[in-house]
Amino acid sequence: MAKFIPPQPPADYNGSVGEKRVYTALATLDDQWTVFYSLRWIGRRKDGESDFVLAHPEYGIMVLEVKDGEIGYRDGKWIQTNTVTRKSKDIDPFWQAQSGQRYIMDFLKTKGCLRPVTGYAVWFTSIELPDDISLPPEAPRELILDRRALSYPQEALEACYRFIREKFEAKIKAQTRPLEERKYLEVINTLCPCFSITLSMKTLMDAREQMYIRLTRQQASLLDFLQEQKTAAIHGPAGTGKTMIALEKAKRLSADGRRVLLLCYNRLLRDTLARDNADPLISIHSIFTLAYEILGAKESNLDKLVENLKIHLDKKRNLEKLPYTDVIVDEAQDLMLLANSHEMNSIVKRLYELTQARDGCFYVLYDNHQSVIFDIAKKHAKDEKAGWLSQWIDNADCRLVLSRNCRNTEEIFDTSCSVIGLQGVSSNGVHGKKPAASLYADAGELAEICDRFVTQALECGLQSKDIAILTAKTLQKTDLDLKRAYGGFELSPDEAKEGKILFTTVRKFKGLEASAVLITDVDLKSLKTSTGKSLLYVGASRARSLLNIAIHENADSKAVAEIISSMRYNAPSSRADGITGLKKLLKID
Repeated sequence: MAKFIPPQPPADYNGSVGEKRVYTALATLDDQWTVFYSLRWIGRRKDGESDFVLAHPEYGIMVLEVKDGEIGYRDGKWIQTNTVTRKSKDIDPFWQAQSGQRYIMDFLKTKGCLRPVTGYAVWFTSIELPDDISLPPEAPRELILDRRALSYPQEALEACYRFIREKFEAKIKAQTRPLEERKYLEVINTLCPCFSITLSMKTLMDAREQMYIRLTRQQASLLDFLQEQKTAAIHGPAGTGKTMIALEKAKRLSADGRRVLLLCYNRLLRDTLARDNADPLISIHSIFTLAYEILGAKESNLDKLVENLKIHLDKKRNLEKLPYTDVIVDEAQDLMLLANSHEMNSIVKRLYELTQARDGCFYVLYDNHQSVIFDIAKKHAKDEKAGWLSQWIDNADCRLVLSRNCRNTEEIFDTSCSVIGLQGVSSNGVHGKKPAASLYADAGELAEICDRFVTQALECGLQSKDIAILTAKTLQKTDLDLKRAYGGFELSPDEAKEGKILFTTVRKFKGLEASAVLITDVDLKSLKTSTGKSLLYVGASRARSLLNIAIHENADSKAVAEIISSMRYNAPSSRADGITGLKKLLKID
């Protein structure tokens, strides 16, 4: 059967009975034929459309103009009469066919394509043309097919081609040859090129950002039912919008003229939120900046600072001096798991008591997946002082669980969840580039990975402020050279600076996010431990659109097998199989 382009005809065959008849007849041709149906083209002076364009490697190209109904010729004009309505109109089938032929020849020439024998013919599908009829000069009998040709299309077309070839060869004074398969395919692909122009990463990211905004608003709307609920414990995995919900709730409270304290442990998160906050009724603090503000002094020893704040707030008169009516605690799991958790718990408890005395609101947002010690802390925090916050969460009258990711692409979401085997959280359905992992043996190879990552992010249309490089170690123990530029940009340790790329630890970046994230210094052996998995989960979930992971190759074949099997994947037989297994498990390239 002939190959049709497009593969399926329109349902009404452009409203032409004649085109339908010809289409059916051409379908009986063998698979050497290519049939273009309703090929539209734009000429220099006038646009046009050819009903059919036939291509054959041996015969060449033929443009077919199809006319049905009664056909007549008077006073130098062709006349077509509808067999049903009996309405007549002037037509010019040979000029139309010639126009298509000239356009195709010119088009192939401009594309630098070898031009095969190219001709035209007219097909009158409703009439039988008498052999002895006198035709005008523009209409050679050899270039006209009639109703009878519908029954033997291949023979009828071959006869037309013979006439066209003889005319063509007489013009060039040489014998034509069949086109080689490569040249024939070049002609077909020129008339019908195949391409797919993908959207740039920047365009996709912009579209996803708008989707994320809508999803975040949807998440925030979940707090509407808390209008009359003054206390709540809100749990959600990374990327479910906890911080956005905290901000939204703070804005709703401040809109009623209330003074709100939004408390978090992470300094970078606090600085970011405070920088973007213009509401004078909302105070955003880490536990340390809160202590600086209340105590009026900058104690260099942070543990001592927290201890002094605890002692200060233990005095009722000092507590009552605080201006806040409502308190929101974000990333509460961090506050519970510090070395000075006793003091932290006491401070948060005092803040809770303050809200209760003022008929205010107290909300706690947390993720028990972001620390493997979370459940252990809850089990061991038996006395009221040390474990007050975890006990309050367990006993809260209202407990809300967030279960829809609104930060990451589907691919990044899958990777972060796979690290810890997280289930029960739905993705947002926004797709993007699949995360990638790179293995490095030394600092030089890691530097090359960072260079490539920054370059890739910049090629996606991102700026340095959209990129974050996170170490799974500490800034002091990283394998990166902090004095070196990567992809043309210097690193800014622990602080976002214009024209530089933020470099910090995964722990310090908790609660924050970036369009492009590279996690470095991932110890292959650490992935055998719950702590290592949890850290990678947190880091991976920070990336919105682009995620790469640099893993230090510091394990032998046996160790890799143990690591992979510990992550619930079949133990590999070789180190190479182990790395492949790791990538499959993490759902990365």
